[in-house]
Amino acid sequence: MNEPVTPPLIKQLVAAIVIAAGAYNLLHYMASFVISNGYWNHSLFLQHSAILFLLAIVMPVYLRFVGPLPLGKIKQCGARWHALAIAALYIAEWLFEKVTNVPQETFMITIFAKPALGIFSTCLIIFLIAPINEEIMFRGLILNVFTQRGRRVFWMGALVSSTLFMLMHSQYQQISTLVEMFIVGMIFCSARWYSGGLLLPILLHIQAAVIAVILG
Repeated sequence: MNEPVTPPLIKQLVAAIVIAAGAYNLLHYMASFVISNGYWNHSLFLQHSAILFLLAIVMPVYLRFVGPLPLGKIKQCGARWHALAIAALYIAEWLFEKVTNVPQETFMITIFAKPALGIFSTCLIIFLIAPINEEIMFRGLILNVFTQRGRRVFWMGALVSSTLFMLMHSQYQQISTLVEMFIVGMIFCSARWYSGGLLLPILLHIQAAVIAVILG
C-alpha cells in the first residue's frame, strides 16, 4: 500500500514555520554576536546577510519539494497604482508627524550615524537585501500558504502576513509608524496577488525604503 501523500497545504505550512523560526533564531543569534563583539556599525548587514544566506540554502529545497515562489509579471497588474499608494502613504505619515509633532523615530535618527563603511553596509541592507529577505519571508513563504486557495483565503493570509510584518519592525516606537507598516504590508500583499509573484513586492519595498530615508 502506498503511503498517503502529504497535502500541499501541510507542506507549505510546515516549511514556512520551520524556515521562519530558523530565521528568527538566527536573527537573535546575530544580534547577540553583534553585542558581544561590538560590531554596531554593521549590525544590520550581519543580521540580514545571515538570513539571506539561510534562504539561499533552503530555497532550492523549498522550490523542489514544497511549492513555487514565482517572480510574476509587472505589466498589466496595477504596478503604477501600487507605487502611487506607497508614495501617498509615506507622505501622509510624514505630514501627520509634522502636524501632530510626533517625535522622529530613534531608529531613523541613528541609522546613518556611522562611519562611511557602516553607512555603505547599511544602505546595502536597506535598499537591497532587506527587501529581498522580507518579501521572500512574508509575501513568499508565509503568504504562499494562502495564495492558491481563493481570494477570500488569500486576504485572510494577507492580514496574518501584514500583522507579522508589523510586529517584526519592533525597532519603531510610534503607533502611527506601526500602523503604517501594517498598511505597507497589505499593499505588498496586493502586489503579490495582482502580479502573481514576488518581483513587484520587492520593487515596491525598495521604493518604500528610498522614500522612508528621504523623508526621515
